[in-house]
Amino acid sequence: MNKLYHNYNRFAFLKSVPKSQRDILQWALNLSEGDIINDCSGFNVAIRSFQLESVKNSHGGWYIYDVQFTTEPHGGCCSLMNCGVGPAKSSQEITKYFTDWYDNMGNQPNGWEYKTEKDIVWQRLNNRLPICDDKGMWILGKEPKRII
Repeated sequence: MNKLYHNYNRFAFLKSVPKSQRDILQWALNLSEGDIINDCSGFNVAIRSFQLESVKNSHGGWYIYDVQFTTEPHGGCCSLMNCGVGPAKSSQEITKYFTDWYDNMGNQPNGWEYKTEKDIVWQRLNNRLPICDDKGMWILGKEPKRII
């Protein structure tokens, strides 16, 4: 198990970082470059690089509170704590996610900012065409934009 803090008061760390956040940080610390994750685009992507974000104290101690990922193929940057990064999903789960999203929010004004990507996904779903490959990665010919 990787350390989330060093030379930092344990009680201050436990108070600052909730258990749910500690669990997902532990998961992220076991990832390496090239691993597949699901990012805030809704699709699976490969990790190009990552950077640990930490808080430091005056005694040289630190604790990790976030991980920033740079991903392939589109070089996006995602924050573990702010973007909804998680374990890779199956292509069926991704397709279901987008189908449900369109059923619930697709026609509302605060949907995707970029109408072209929304249209491409919507058309492919309506024509029963795949929106991702069997690894859950974007295959639509253009890079996906974030669903924020």
